[in-house]
Amino acid sequence: MSNASVEGYMSRAVHKVPKNMKVWTAWRMMKAEGCQFLAVEENNNIIGTLCHRDLQLASSLPGNERTEVFDVMEMDFLSVLKGDSVIDVIELLKKTNSYCAHVVDKTELVGFFSYLEGLSYLMELNQLSPHNVAQAL
Repeated sequence: MSNASVEGYMSRAVHKVPKNMKVWTAWRMMKAEGCQFLAVEENNNIIGTLCHRDLQLASSLPGNERTEVFDVMEMDFLSVLKGDSVIDVIELLKKTNSYCAHVVDKTELVGFFSYLEGLSYLMELNQLSPHNVAQAL
């Protein structure tokens, strides 16, 4: 297990939305699909990531009913290969202070790996106890 790849721990729910989608439409989609992240597209290219944290930000903006995904998405995102080591990706997330990484197979987005999957993995390895999870965050 210590050599496990990201593919075994990633979230496989991959949904893509256009950058001009209203955030409330995106929120309803995330809720209906039960996903944590949405990939944001422009001209069939992924240009960002939208997560629940971004939606919380959008809810505080004036005129938020008109806010588009592009206005609150994370434009700087990490991409890792599905065969990359979980430990390496956890270290990369920590080093870059990132919430999640896009998991790709060649050029296709196949999933997301967030710090939550990383914490679960570390707990399985007994390298992180429930008592110090808050400290790891």
